[in-house]
Amino acid sequence: MMHELKVLLDQDEVLQRLKREGAFAQIPMLQDDGLLFLAKTVLDRKVSKVLEIGCAQGYSAIALHRLTKVEIWTIEREFSLCEIAQKNVTQAGLSDVIHVICGDALFIHTESFPIFDLIFIDAAKAQYQRFFQKFSPLLSSNGCIVTDNLSFHGLVETMAPYLTRNQKAIARKIKGFTTWLESHDEFETTYHNIGDGMSLSQRIKG
Repeated sequence: MMHELKVLLDQDEVLQRLKREGAFAQIPMLQDDGLLFLAKTVLDRKVSKVLEIGCAQGYSAIALHRLTKVEIWTIEREFSLCEIAQKNVTQAGLSDVIHVICGDALFIHTESFPIFDLIFIDAAKAQYQRFFQKFSPLLSSNGCIVTDNLSFHGLVETMAPYLTRNQKAIARKIKGFTTWLESHDEFETTYHNIGDGMSLSQRIKG
């Protein structure tokens, strides 16, 4: 399955254009292997609704839908990126299946949100635990949460002395989050050496 998904990803002209535009604008994007892992997880689990926290210019949401046909709600804090994402989604003809929400995920009201089968966290690394705590109640009884960038480019493991104070703080936050996940009695978490480090937290109670 992974090979077939990779071929689709590489041959999709819309996705390749978005990758080029994102790279030119220096917008962070989900790496191919992380995207393929996410797509395979969606297909294997027959996921119907995904919540993405951290939309950027919309590449990962558009790519995930084009690979899996899943319906996606995606949140972006930066207004300029949110506008670009909405434009990209509209140009791709996906406004009915990808719902772009502008605002800070930590302060967005979720009363009107549906229940999701998968939540993907790829936003401010220092806030991962707060994102997890806020949005996990929107997860279906057998749903899962995938989190990206847990390695922080290898800085979490090294904590090298040359790191800036901000980098050390983020690395400590990520480490604290993974420690918290390991003791969470409602989820069973596995870690995957994919991209910049990903975790999959499967709900086991709820």
